[in-house]
Amino acid sequence: MLPPALVAGYQYPLLIALLGRGREHVGRTWLGRRLEHRGCFRRALAGGFGLLPLLTAPAGWRAAALLLAALACWPPPSSAL
Repeated sequence: MLPPALVAGYQYPLLIALLGRGREHVGRTWLGRRLEHRGCFRRALAGGFGLLPLLTAPAGWRAAALLLAALACWPPPSSAL
């Protein structure tokens, strides 16, 4: 339970950081909140009704771990540097 909780804790601040920094982008936090909530809803539906029955639980965990590892290696956008 600890690894998913850690990922969930880092996900929202990372999304806010990717949307921009400084005073000119401070009003865009609503977009981050909106995207995060939409993503949570879609992931819950897709995981519970689609991926879990299709892949089985162990294969679903492996797919999630591979996806997280791939996203961790993805280069950040130039605004996040």
